[in-house]
Amino acid sequence: MAWEIIVGLLAEGTTDQRFLKPVVEKTFNQIALTECIGEIEIRVLTLNKTAGLSFVQQAIQAAKDAYKQYGINMLCIHADADNSNSEAIYQSKINPTLAQVAEQSESECCKIVIPIVPIQETEAWMLADTHLLKEEINTTKSDNELGIHRPPEMIANPKGVIEDAIRKARQHLPKRRRYELSINDLYLPIGEKVAIHQLEKLNSFQHFQNNVRSALVKLGVRFHTHL
Repeated sequence: MAWEIIVGLLAEGTTDQRFLKPVVEKTFNQIALTECIGEIEIRVLTLNKTAGLSFVQQAIQAAKDAYKQYGINMLCIHADADNSNSEAIYQSKINPTLAQVAEQSESECCKIVIPIVPIQETEAWMLADTHLLKEEINTTKSDNELGIHRPPEMIANPKGVIEDAIRKARQHLPKRRRYELSINDLYLPIGEKVAIHQLEKLNSFQHFQNNVRSALVKLGVRFHTHL
C-alpha cells in the first residue's frame, strides 16, 4: 500500500506559486523514487495567503488551516532571499516561523515546515537551464546576446534579466507582436519542464532538497542510506 504524503505550498506570489508547484512535486517525487524505501505518493496543494498578516502569521495560519482542512503532512514556505545569501531572510522570516511552529499543538498544526529560499529571487531558478528558457521564448540567440550567461545566483535582478532577454529575443518582430509574450507566460511551463539536475547547479536548490530529505526523515520515511 502506498504512503500518501500531502504537502502544502505557501508561496510569496501567484507567479512564484505557478513555477514552484511543479518543481516541488518533482523534487519530492525524485527523492521518494530514488532514495526512499517503499512506495510513496506525493500530492502538493497550493495554499492561499491571508491578507493583512505578517510572513510568520501567514505561515502559522496556513499550517493550521491546511492541517485541519486537508491533513497536510508538511508545509513548504517560500521567501526570496533578495540578496546574494539567505542569512537575513532566515533571521527575519524563516527562523521565527520555525520557532512559532514548534510552540503549536500537534493536534492543531502541521509541525514539519520546509523552507524554500531562492537566491536572489525565484526567477534565478528559472535561469538554471538557459537552453530551456530560449526554447520557451523561441530564440536561437546566444546566452551572451540575451544577457543570461552569468551564474543565476549572482544576478541581482533575475526577473529583470529574463524580461530583458524576452525583449532582445523578440526585437526583430513587428511591434504588434513583440509584446505577445511576457515573463508571466513562462513560470508554469519552465516549472513543469526544468530538470532537477539543472536546478541542482544552484546552491539554494540543493539546500531545499536537503530540507525535503530532513522533513521526510522526521515524518518516518526510511531511506536506502542513513541520513
